Amino acid sequence: MLDSWQKVLEDLGLRKTEASVLAEQNAEGEFVRQMTRLVSQRVFWISRYAGDVADGFPQADQDEAWKRYNDSVIAWNGDYMLNILLTEKYFGKATEAQLVDMNWMLRNINTCLNKIHYPMLYQKDPSCHIGGKDGGTVQQNIDVLNQATQKVNDAFGTFINSLSK
Repeated sequence: MLDSWQKVLEDLGLRKTEASVLAEQNAEGEFVRQMTRLVSQRVFWISRYAGDVADGFPQADQDEAWKRYNDSVIAWNGDYMLNILLTEKYFGKATEAQLVDMNWMLRNINTCLNKIHYPMLYQKDPSCHIGGKDGGTVQQNIDVLNQATQKVNDAFGTFINSLSK
């Protein structure tokens, strides 16, 4: 009789089956892994490109790092809206707000990277302006960029901790 009642609750959607609970936990775990990969790749290629420019690596190396950075931007943006929805669904509004804030930081970093990579397009304002810091020269822009990247790393750590709860 108890089994029949449990079945009725499951059929009405008032109780989840064990299989559906496991499937949701698996989906949540895969989502956390995907977010970790996306942010890690983006931050890695930000740092790699900035380091290649700062250290005067050959142009071919800089171009490869730039291409890989842009690939990471495309991957991030390709699922961004879905990731916002899933973050809210699995982890709540506070964690969703962390993701939105981190995305805003990444957008500011992207603008700074564009100024470093395409200086001729930004002759009116070649300086990176992030978090109250102002760049100017390529090296100053890279210094501002590195500070902003550290803030993204910190925000990422907080975000991952929220996903792990």
